Amino acid sequence: MCSVVQPFENSFTLMIFFVLLLTLLTELLFHNVLMYSLLTIILHKLC
Repeated sequence: MCSVVQPFENSFTLMIFFVLLLTLLTELLFHNVLMYSLLTIILHKLC
């Protein structure tokens, strides 16, 4: 029983970890792109 449940539990936690990591990465990327676009817009307005 334990040997059957253990791999599933591990894969489940791994899946959650990957989803969280992916969310964090996309969040960071999105924020970076947003900041970059804002900076470019501000620079263009200044010039």
